[in-house]
Amino acid sequence: MAGIAETDEPLEVSAEATAAILAIPRETGTGSDGRAEQVVEEPVSLEKVRASRRTCRAVAGVSAAAALIAVVGLGGALLHVTGQQRDLDDSLAQSQQELQRTERLLGAPDVRTDTVDMGADGGMTVAWSIEEQVFQVRPHGDTQVPDDQVLQLWLIDDAGAHSVGFLTDQPVVVDAQQFDGGALVGVTQEPAGGSEQPTMDPLAVVEL
Repeated sequence: MAGIAETDEPLEVSAEATAAILAIPRETGTGSDGRAEQVVEEPVSLEKVRASRRTCRAVAGVSAAAALIAVVGLGGALLHVTGQQRDLDDSLAQSQQELQRTERLLGAPDVRTDTVDMGADGGMTVAWSIEEQVFQVRPHGDTQVPDDQVLQLWLIDDAGAHSVGFLTDQPVVVDAQQFDGGALVGVTQEPAGGSEQPTMDPLAVVEL
């Protein structure tokens, strides 16, 4: 032992010494005669130990991967639900704003309405208030156009025609444009996406 302590080089246990140590019998109890019983076990296979450890690591890796997939899937689902909730909130906020604008219009002391035909089977009703600076365009009848075209709404005054949206099957409320009595609300049929200025004669016009 003194000789071993004086060297800096680590010593490895030989395979023979390892096998001899593993082959030492272990006392596991006492027999009927009071003497210790010795059970001789086979030497432990290092290859089996390594294989067992590899199996454990593989199982742990699969479990971790499954947990990661579950977390990612849950995160994606939560993002989807959050996005849907945000869209719903935006839609409700927009509906609330339109309701408030409609209430302002209907409650205005100077509210007026006019209905005009727009083609053979369709038309539109325009309600407006100069005092509240808001007007509503409500379509009725058949207002369908080809897929490559839209019905574009215009506010027409002395400065020219200003796009105020598109006419579909739902009422359109406009309060972001200043207008005076004598201004016109018109609708034209334009290419999909709309035009900066009308490209054809109006299908219908209402004087405010």
